[in-house]
Amino acid sequence: MPKIDSLATVTLDAYFDPSSGKTKGLDAHRLALPRKVAIAINLCKLLGELHLRHVYFIDFKPENILANRNGGQVTLLDCDSYAVISNNGNYYPATHLSKDYVAPEVLKSKGVTADLAEAQDRFALAAGLFRLFNYGISPFSGTTNKGWREAEGDDARVEAGYYPYGLHPNPAIAPSPQSVHDCLPVSLRQMFDRAFREGKGRPTVQEWEDVLRGLREKAKYVTCKEHPNDPEHIHFAGLPCFRCERDKRIGTTEDGSANPQPSSAALTSRARTVRTRRTQLPKPTC
Repeated sequence: MPKIDSLATVTLDAYFDPSSGKTKGLDAHRLALPRKVAIAINLCKLLGELHLRHVYFIDFKPENILANRNGGQVTLLDCDSYAVISNNGNYYPATHLSKDYVAPEVLKSKGVTADLAEAQDRFALAAGLFRLFNYGISPFSGTTNKGWREAEGDDARVEAGYYPYGLHPNPAIAPSPQSVHDCLPVSLRQMFDRAFREGKGRPTVQEWEDVLRGLREKAKYVTCKEHPNDPEHIHFAGLPCFRCERDKRIGTTEDGSANPQPSSAALTSRARTVRTRRTQLPKPTC
C-alpha cells in the first residue's frame, strides 16, 4: 500500500466551505465546481471497487476521506473498520458509524448487518455528495413546519423522512434558506431524491459515477457574469451561479465580510454545524 503524503492532501470537508478550504491552502481553482465533480467521481469509483470485492466503507465521514490538492484523487482511511463479506460468505461487521451519515434502515436495526452494508454506503455517499455540492449543508437540515412532530438532530430527521431538498416540497420540513440545492442540475437532484426519499431505489455508487461523468462530459461549465475571473463562480450553464447565490442567501459579500443589510431569513436561520462523532455499535453476538 503506497504511503500518502499528508501535506499533499486535505480532508473532504475542506471543500464544503470556501473559508475553511482557504485556511487549508486551497485556492479558487481547487475549490471550483470542476474540481468538486472530479473528487466526487473519484470517490464513487473507489467505493465501487470496494463493493466489487464485498468490502464496505461504513464509517463514512469527511475526516476519513482525503483528496489530493492538485488532482482530486481520493484516499479512504480507517481501513481496519470496514465491513467485509468473505468469499465463503462470512460477515465481518464494522463496529463504528458516524453520526449524520447513517441510513434510516441501519438506525432502525441499530447495526449494520450483512444485508445492509451496501445500503449504508449508498446512503452515506449521497449525504457526502450533497454536502460537497451544497457548501456543507446537511440533506436533512431545515425547519420543521408547524403541526409536524419535531425531530432533533439529523439522525432523528433521517428516521422521520424529513428531507426538505427534493424536487417536490416536503410538507413536514422547510429547507435551510442558505441552501443552493436549486442551482443543481435536475439529474443530480433526481439522484438525491432517490437516495433520501426512496429507500429501495437508492442509487448505487456506479449510478452516481455515471451521472457525474455525464455532467462532466456533456454539461457545460460557464463563468459567472458578475465574477468572470473567479473560478469559484464557475457553474452549470442555464443555472444560477452557486457562489453568488450562496453569498446572497447567507448575507455575505464576495470577500467574505458581513453584508451590512443581510436578509432577516439569513439572520434568523443560520445552518447549525453539528460536530461529527463516532457512535459505538453493540458487538455482534455469535
